[in-house]
Amino acid sequence: MSSTEAGVASGTLGTLGTWMREKRLLPGDSLRGDLELALMALATVCVAGFFIIPHGRMHSFASYALALVVAVYLVLRPHLLRWSVKSRTLFFSILLLIYLPLSAVGSGELELVAYAGANALLIVTFLFALLLVVRSRPRSGFAITCITVAAAASAAAYYLLGWMNDDAATAWGRLRTPTIAAMAFGSALVMALGGIVSCRSQRELILWIPAIALLSAACLALAVDYVGFGVASALLILSLERAWQNRFGRQGAIWAVVAIISLGVCAQLLTSVAAGPVAVWESVLSSAFEDAAILGAGIQVAGDVGLACDGCDVDHAHSIYVSMLRHGGVIGLLLLTALVMFAISELTEAPASRLRTVGAGCLAYGLIVLVFDGDKLMPKIDFIWLLFWFPVGLVIALRPRRGRVA
Repeated sequence: MSSTEAGVASGTLGTLGTWMREKRLLPGDSLRGDLELALMALATVCVAGFFIIPHGRMHSFASYALALVVAVYLVLRPHLLRWSVKSRTLFFSILLLIYLPLSAVGSGELELVAYAGANALLIVTFLFALLLVVRSRPRSGFAITCITVAAAASAAAYYLLGWMNDDAATAWGRLRTPTIAAMAFGSALVMALGGIVSCRSQRELILWIPAIALLSAACLALAVDYVGFGVASALLILSLERAWQNRFGRQGAIWAVVAIISLGVCAQLLTSVAAGPVAVWESVLSSAFEDAAILGAGIQVAGDVGLACDGCDVDHAHSIYVSMLRHGGVIGLLLLTALVMFAISELTEAPASRLRTVGAGCLAYGLIVLVFDGDKLMPKIDFIWLLFWFPVGLVIALRPRRGRVA
């Protein structure tokens, strides 16, 4: 979104907002606080709800409601659209989410294009919601992560009770398969580790320990190697940063030891993780280069087709990067690469804060784990939102500005 486009959109929404207030369709600024609380509540449900909401339709309703609230909020405060101009991560997110639905145009199935476009719009409004919430209420971003960790820890406790009774299918929320459950618990574990790395008091430390213990136990019970590798890699990054910040004190030495242990875990898991679903990737890449390497085969919203693998049952690419090359081609992969690079750049530019620490850990974890699993980047609200779009949204919200962001 260019500055001119943002200005035009801002002016249009401003005119609409003024007209609605003159007609008493909106009660002016008195509604703003309620809308901000609604944004925070719905964004929290979109993230934490993955662990406690049992049905996809119920979870999707929160994303629909969030989109409506974002639209109303931007009518009331259209000048906030200019924030989007300053974030290259948001710009490339929107660009990628526009390109992917258009990639399905060649299929001639306009219903698929419309469906993909609707999913893309929901993701864009989710990113805007995180931006608006964190900028308007700086502590809300970290509050969302705390609530998510609490929900995940509760789901992990319930899962472990079932696991000990040989009834692991009793897990809460949308943890429908062991791998998805492991990836989700791992994401929440990294959020908790980010909280403990940036902990400010021993009393607060005591609150994080039970959540970390439950989530760690759930991840160990599910025994998915690349999840452990992702968690250890995220902890390595967080502990190295904390060790550097306290390099002349005792805490620096402690976090250096934690970094060494994390590095050892990564090295231990590297062999099994490096093998990966290589046969699946070879099949997907072969299909990608046979079809359309530059533009890709297009987003096949109705399901993946044309994949075959010796000795394995293939229904998706098992990597967002490989999947992007198949569906979005080289152009899609370049857009995704640019998004990731700008997200890392903006994360390093952001001022130190607790939310920045959590965002760094979650982004590192998501980018690593989704090398080995995951498929399309723009489904209806799903674990991809938790592992990829939520960390990206946190980075967008942490764009440097005057004063402290979080």
